[in-house]
Formats: sequence, structure tokens, C-alpha cells
Amino acid sequence: MIHAAQGEFPRVVMAPGDREDAFVLAWKAFNLADQLQTPVVILGDSYLSDNRESIPYYDLDAVTVERGKFVAEGDIADHPEALGADGQYFRYKLTEDGVSVRALPGVSGATQLVNSYEHDEYGWGSAGEMATVRSAQDEKRMRKMELARTLVPPPALFGVPPEAADVSLLVFGTTKGPALEAIRWLEPEGVRVAMMQVVTVWPFPAEEVLSFLDAAKTTVIVEGNLTGQLQGLVRQHCLRDVDHTLHRYDGRPFSPEQIYAKLTEVIAGA
Repeated sequence: MIHAAQGEFPRVVMAPGDREDAFVLAWKAFNLADQLQTPVVILGDSYLSDNRESIPYYDLDAVTVERGKFVAEGDIADHPEALGADGQYFRYKLTEDGVSVRALPGVSGATQLVNSYEHDEYGWGSAGEMATVRSAQDEKRMRKMELARTLVPPPALFGVPPEAADVSLLVFGTTKGPALEAIRWLEPEGVRVAMMQVVTVWPFPAEEVLSFLDAAKTTVIVEGNLTGQLQGLVRQHCLRDVDHTLHRYDGRPFSPEQIYAKLTEVIAGA
């Protein structure tokens, strides 16, 4: 999901850990897609889809709608930030944050000229063949990622702070549930555990993850795949590794017993 594309374009990838996460990330994904005008992906999995549980009612009052740079009615001339020097509507206007004003069909003066080919600020595809135009539009789109970092959900923290923990755990997706259960089992034994759930996988929260790992005494990544996808992102963007890993890739979800046993093993060997 992070790298699948024909050419380079920005996107947001988020991984819910439970049903509450899935609900919250769903409405936030719609907002982000509008605010950034770029694809937003929610990574579900079979464990989230197939198991059943009773949960409290979702907090519908927390839901907001954020459309971003969006004009639904009126005259585009009333929005000078959407216009070029010649006074025309520039659907793909070069902006500092990478996002251009989006006008609905029917807005007076806003010609709808869109295509899937590279284009100039107005929308002409033929102009997109010019090297300078293509480079400018590529750079403009990628600037959205800097804006995205300020809008996407940050990593979630559980347990004790990493500097006070005997072991620190890094997870994403539905590993969250069994990991939290394992942490609860360890509490009566006096084992202090810190856990970070990477909620937004892309753009990768390198600064937050690095700070968490640097403060930790001993680190463990738990992820349901063979190749260490989260670990690879840590290596690439934090320029460091974790101390221990636990993978499961037999098509079944983690159990609290597995994670409890791994953390017990790590503590015993520390």
C-alpha cells in the first residue's frame, strides 16, 4: 500500500487495531482524503473482520466533517486563492502545501478540466509533457506529505512510559488487542511494559518512533507477517533496529499467550 503505484504520488495509510479504531479512522480517512486530495487507505485484516465482540456505542458526537480547500457553490472569483495570474480557475495551482482549491461542477467561472495524465495548473494534459511543468506538479503533490504529517493520527501509547519500562513493545494493526492483554497479565508480576501502536503507517512517524525506541531499555516488535514490514520501516526511517522480534505468519492471529511468553523470555534474558 505504501509503494504500490504507477509513478510517485502521495497517500496516507492507516492501520486500525480494533473496532473503535476502525470507526474513528474511517471518518478521519474521509476528512484526510478531502483535505489532502489524495488516496487514503485503511488496512483491515481478517482478525478485525471475522471475530465478534460487544463494544460500547461509538461516540458520534466526536465525528467532524472537514472538506479542506473546497468550493461547493457561488462564484470562483470570490476565491482568489484558486485563481491564476490571468484570473482563470487553476484546478492544479502550485501551492506551498501542495493542495489546490477544488470546486464542484456548477460553481460559476470554475472550468472543470481534469484528467489522469500529467497537466499544467489549468489542467491541460499537453502542457504536462513539458519537463518543467511535470517536475513542478510532482513536487507540488509531494508537498502534501508534509501537511499530512500535521493532520494524521499520531502513534498511540499504552502502559508505562518507555523510560520507566522493563521492556517496550512496538506494534501495528490488530496485534494491539492480544498485546494489551499480555501486558495486563504481566502487571501482577511486577513487569512494567510500554507499548506504542503505530496507527498511521504512512507517512511513517519516524520522529515519534525513534524517540520511543531511544528511551526504551529493551525493545520488541510484534507483527503478523514473515518479512518484518514494520521493522523494515523502522530501519529505513529511524536508521536503527529493535532488539527482539516476534512474527506470526501461519494465517492465524496472535494470542495473548504468545506475546506474554515472548516478553517473559526477553525479560528473563535481559
